[in-house]
Amino acid sequence: MWNILAGYGLGQDVDDVVADTAESALKASGSFDPELGHVQGWVLTIAKRRAYDHAKRAGAKGRLQGRLEGESDGPDPALNLVEDDFAQEVVERLAASAESRQILALTEKLVANPDSFRRVAALWMVYQGSVPKASAALGISQEALRDSRREVVRCAHVVRKAVAARSAGDPVTVGTLLGCLPVEGNEDGSWARALSVAVVRAGGFGKVTAASMAEVTGYSLNTCRQYVVEAHWLLQVARTVLEGVETA
Repeated sequence: MWNILAGYGLGQDVDDVVADTAESALKASGSFDPELGHVQGWVLTIAKRRAYDHAKRAGAKGRLQGRLEGESDGPDPALNLVEDDFAQEVVERLAASAESRQILALTEKLVANPDSFRRVAALWMVYQGSVPKASAALGISQEALRDSRREVVRCAHVVRKAVAARSAGDPVTVGTLLGCLPVEGNEDGSWARALSVAVVRAGGFGKVTAASMAEVTGYSLNTCRQYVVEAHWLLQVARTVLEGVETA
């Protein structure tokens, strides 16, 4: 991003573009799909577009006039900023949508640990996805930051699906709740659905233990202790959104 700005003589404006990037990415965070790539690349794509937009606005205001006057054959070719990018257009449209803002607000409100949301916002928006840099600046371990990232991603996934189900008028049933759980990959919580199905078959969370789930699922006892708690929480997030409790 700085290299883009520096190319237009606007390196001193990097803080403004970081702020623009943070705003755009925060608005669109509910649309991020881990299946399509890493969050670092997603945020960097937004940052590049914001940098080009900033340069374009600066040119329109005459801040690049001296450079443009030095060109003999029309406008600077570098001002052909970017080719149309369908994927980026989709991101920008989602960033402007009320749904994205709703998903973001609900995720911030419903995430189990409020500090996790703040940590991940800093990781994505300020430190461009660099866990080492963010952990050093925030004064927490890299593993703690990764745990926060997983927590927020899982919560946002459930919120997004629950909002869609509620908009479609789906009833609050076990099937609907299970359908809100993550499926992208084990790090993002795909285990939650399989574990929750096993819990339902066993009679519900009030009737199972970590030991009984370890026997059924094959996960270790310690893993089941964690997974049972997290799966229960994710289902509570889904129910809260489906029932509209968060708007009360």
